[in-house]
Amino acid sequence: MKTMNKTKTFDCVKMKNDIQAKIYAETKDMSTAELLAYFNRQPDNGLPTKGQDANGDATIEIQKPLVR
Repeated sequence: MKTMNKTKTFDCVKMKNDIQAKIYAETKDMSTAELLAYFNRQPDNGLPTKGQDANGDATIEIQKPLVR
């Protein structure tokens, strides 16, 4: 069986390393409080965050009671 050689168009490991380097550069001189604020900030990608619907309105998740 002959193996096909494919040219990579996407390098996941390179992307991960680039993102980690960017985060390190942004956070290397931050205090603990600044780091917490940095990692707890809301994403700025236009997508709803947990607890919001597509309009940005608050949502409530109803949980089923535990049955023992």
